[in-house]
This record gives sequence, C-alpha cells and structure tokens, in this order.
Amino acid sequence: MTVYDIRLSVQKDGKTYIQSYDGDLVYISEWELSASLRVVQNFASDDDGNIYLGWIGNNYLRKFTNAGVADGTLFIYEVRDVAIDTAGYINALTKYQTTQYRIYQVDANLSLRGILNLDSGTFYSGLAFEDDDIFYTNNLGTVKIEKWSWTDQEKKLVSTNSLLSGVSSMGLIGDVLGGTYTTSCWTMNKNLTGAIASHTIDECPVTGEIYARYFAFLGVVGDNFIVVFRMVTENYLGYGAWFLRRYDSSFTQVGATVVLATSTSSTSHYFRVATKRAVAVEPSITTQAVTQITDYMCAMGNGTIVSGADITERGFEVKVYVDYFGVGSDIWWGMLGFEDEGEIVYHSFGQRTGYLIKRETWEGEFEPGVFEGVLGKATIFGNPGHAFNDGLEPGYEYGCRAYMVIDEVYYYGDWVDFDTIAPDGVYPSKDDISEGNPTVPIIPIDIELEYPPFEYEYPPEIEYPPWEWDIPDWEMPDYPPMSFVGDFYYRKPYTKKDLDDLRRKCIIYNKNSVEFALVLRHNMNVLKEFFNMMTDYMGKDEYNDFTDLIPPQRLKELYLDPLDPTDFRDMINGFIRNTIDNNIAVNRNFKLINEATTDPQENNEEGVFRGINSNIKTVTEDDPDVHRLKKKIDSLNQEVSFNFGNIMRNLKIIRARLL
Repeated sequence: MTVYDIRLSVQKDGKTYIQSYDGDLVYISEWELSASLRVVQNFASDDDGNIYLGWIGNNYLRKFTNAGVADGTLFIYEVRDVAIDTAGYINALTKYQTTQYRIYQVDANLSLRGILNLDSGTFYSGLAFEDDDIFYTNNLGTVKIEKWSWTDQEKKLVSTNSLLSGVSSMGLIGDVLGGTYTTSCWTMNKNLTGAIASHTIDECPVTGEIYARYFAFLGVVGDNFIVVFRMVTENYLGYGAWFLRRYDSSFTQVGATVVLATSTSSTSHYFRVATKRAVAVEPSITTQAVTQITDYMCAMGNGTIVSGADITERGFEVKVYVDYFGVGSDIWWGMLGFEDEGEIVYHSFGQRTGYLIKRETWEGEFEPGVFEGVLGKATIFGNPGHAFNDGLEPGYEYGCRAYMVIDEVYYYGDWVDFDTIAPDGVYPSKDDISEGNPTVPIIPIDIELEYPPFEYEYPPEIEYPPWEWDIPDWEMPDYPPMSFVGDFYYRKPYTKKDLDDLRRKCIIYNKNSVEFALVLRHNMNVLKEFFNMMTDYMGKDEYNDFTDLIPPQRLKELYLDPLDPTDFRDMINGFIRNTIDNNIAVNRNFKLINEATTDPQENNEEGVFRGINSNIKTVTEDDPDVHRLKKKIDSLNQEVSFNFGNIMRNLKIIRARLL
C-alpha cells in the first residue's frame, strides 16, 4: 500500500474527489469522495493515509481509508477544521451553536475521548497542534491567535498582535505558526510574541503576471507549507485557475508551481489541502566557537537554541582535564567553580585524573535564538572577566558546550575546544613534531667523534694512624625546675602521608564491605525465594522476614572531603557498628534457615552453622592516634575476610542439606 504525502479535496464535474500527489507535487491518482459537490473544510490524513473530514451543512466527522473506502462516521456538529496531534488522536473543531465552538477528540476508530469548549460568544477558525496537549486556533472576534492547553485551560495565551483578518487555515512547522488569509499568507512565532509577517503569493514563470487573487488554503506536510490558491493571470483570464505550491517555514517557495485546474465559472472547482499528523519537534541546541579569550582566565561562550519552548534555564558547561595529587588542588579548582561530576578517577596516594566540570547558568524564560555567556565573572559591561572564585585556570585545554533546560530535562550542544594563554606564555603546545614536520636540531647529530682509550691510575693507599678512644663520661645536666623551662612547639604525631594511607585503607574496606553485603544480600534473597517455593514440604510459613544487609556508604566523603583524625575515628566507629548490625542480621537469617533445613533425628556436628562474630571495639579517644586507626581498619579488613570464610562454609552446608 502506497501512502502519498499530499492529499487535496476538489469539486469538479458535479462531484467531490480526493486527489493524491507525491512530495514533488506530481499528480498520482484520485478517488471519488461523494457523488455530489461537497464543500470540504480543512481536513487531515494520518500516517497510514486515512482521511478525516467533514463538510459544510453536515454534522458528521467521517473517516476514509487510504484507498477511499468509507470506514466510519461520528455524529457531532458541523466540522470546520480537523487536526491530528502527536499522539495520533483526531481533533475536530466544530460549530456547536451560533457563537459556541467545541473541539471533539476521538481515536482512529472515531471513539470519543473528550470535548473541550472554547470561549463562548465568538467564532473560531483554523486548528493546529504542537504536541498531544498544546494547540492553536484563530478567534475571529478578536482577530488574534489563541494558544490552548487541552489539559489545563488556565494556560491559555493570546497573541500580542492582531492579524489583518480572520484566517481560513493554519499549520505549524517547528517554532513557526503559519496560515492563510483570503488571498495571502502569514507567519509568526509559536510563542505568540513579536511581529506577524505577511507573505503575498507572487507571480512565477508558470502563472505569469497576477491580476487578482481569490482564495488561498494551507496545510502542513513534513517541513513544508502546502498552499492551494486561485488567481487570475495573463495566461488564465476570466475566472482564473487553481495552483499548488510548496513553501518552507520562512515562506520561500520550494520547487515549481503546479497548475491544478482552469476555472470556467465562479463556482467550478474548489480545492482544500490536508494536513498530515503533527510531528513533535525535538528541542535542539548547538555550540559555536568560544571567543574573547583576551584574558588568560576568562572567555565568552556562544550558543544557539535551534528549537524548543518553555525554556527555563540556559548556559554553558566547561570541562578541563586534570592530573594532580591531594586535596589542595581539589580546593583550588573548586574555588574557580569546577566540580567532580563523576568523571574523575581516584588513584592511590591521592592522585586524581579526569575531567572537572564548571557550569555557567542563567535562569528565566528564553526563546530560540543566539545567545552568549561569560565563562568566568562578567564585568559591569558584560565583558569576560574573572575573580578569585570564578574564572578559568591559565595554560589549560578546555571544552565548552551550550545547554538548556526544558521541564527539568537537559539538552546539550556539541563540545567545542579552546585554550587559555598564561601571562608567562606557558600554554598547551601546538607545535607539530610529527614525522611529517620533524624538529631540526641545531647541531647535527650524525658527527662521529673519536675518543682516546680511557686509562685510570689508582692512587696509592693511605695509611691511617690507629684511633684512640678517649670519651669522657656523660652526666645528666642540672635542669632548672620545669616551671622555668622555656616554651616548646607542638609537632603533629602524624604526616599527610599517614592520612592518605589511612584514607586508602578505609576506601578498600568500604568497597570490600559493599561487595560483601551486596553478594550476601543476593544469596539470601535467592534462598528466601527457594524456601518460599518449598514451604509445603517443610511445614513452615513463608520466609518474608529475612533481615536485609545494609552496606556502609562513606565513599563520597572518602573521595571528596578533607578528613582529619577525628573524622576518620567517627567513620571507623561507623564501620564497626555497621559490621555488628550486619553480623546480627546474618546470624538471624542463618538461624531461620537452620530451623527449616535441620533434621531433628540426625546429629551431625560437622554440619553445624558457625556464628558470625565481631570482636573489635570502637575508638573512644578524643584525639585519636592515626597509626592506631590504621591498625584498627586493618583489623576490620581481617575480620571481614574471616567472617566471609565462615559464611561461605555455612552456605556450603545449606547446599549439602538441600541436596
């Protein structure tokens, strides 16, 4: 089955037809819609080629298949326009009463889904959907475009400017809303702000000079406005002729003009064009080259919001690759606004490698278009500047990308690279030292030098006289009373290396404990499900009260926060308490399993579960010793290893009992 892009309704020879055209406006075929002349209003077609329409003087919404077979009717009211939203639902604008218009929403089988009453006391014409909720229509009373929400009528917006007259049809391409007056076309931004542009239907080589314009109707297919219009030209005098054209969103003609039919009277032929199902436009944003790198600690980011609505935040992300040791650089980069967002790898001895991210953010209500932002601290004139807590580090390679936020969803452009030049001229080298452009040495390296043989003459041995020891006895000097001893300086009993080593040991323990808890939790869940399937054989209730294991969660602090000995003391005490709690949970779970699997008539000491114990005491000193803390965490690691062996033995006993 071939589904054609463009469908037209036409009156001719006393009947009404639906015609099909391809994307290049080439006529394909037609089928008879009615044996009578029907004034079909703006209608729609779905992705399968089905047609949904109504005509003046009739209170039915009708569906026809792609081949022209009638496929259902729904009694509503006189249909004035039909549009299909992005969810595939058919929406019919109807004249309910003289000054009361309604929109009926139905599915593809013409089953009613909902009704929305528009403002009473006025007339409406034209209908276009942005997605499955937002739609646009023309209030003929105020001669303005209205933007409605199907789910929340309180969100209704009205265009700031008025149209020249009421519209006869309308459609939406991306962010551009377009339509037709009686004899011309118009476009405006879908946010209903800014000027309304008018577009006359000009002459072309096919039509010749235009003398008069009569009608113009519009539909949307893909990225084009499809326009049918009737006019009198030098080649088509009298009642003129009907023509077909394609326009892009800026109303620039695409391709040639097609002559549809020559009118022989004022009533002969009457065309309307179908609008294809609305397609949601994905928000899009791009990043342009970074400019104004005049200061080695700032620059100007450039971006373009291509499409999107309800934008509440926009800005730039800047990333930099780093390789350093210790928390000092963490603090320095953090002062400049850079943070670890999951792309930093932490190595031993406090080394960090990877990308830090800085985000420059502006909040408000933004429209599509070009924008810029300072990557640093803006001056009072808006130019790039910097401060001690907001800027860039000189001599680094950076990446920058624009972003925007719509309904709490982030959309990003591509990364664009740039460098900062340090005041001393030190910045990433751009020299080409590849084989294609090698560096030429100042002194040739192919000079062969002859060296004389090297001879070494050992010096004569030196004879030393015998050493005579004559060391006087040492006596403890007489110190004055302690109250008269001068001031002395306190020296920390540990070094930074000791703290880094303690940090590394805590990280290892935390990771081992997390893996230990998660693996054991999984095994307990498997056993619980198995026992629940075997309750009929064991005479037990369901095993839904196994105590869960909670792993320690201190890796963020260990990786990111500066810690002193008291911090490590509190953390290790937390590890000890967590281990005790988990051991109690494990012993309880094994007790439940033991009760379910032990045969009371057998006594096998080798098959007895071993208890999981913890004998390590918490640290209580106010000023804990770092070396003792290191021994404490080593003991914890050893205890976890020992308990893991006992648990594995208990699991093997369970397996043996079940088999």
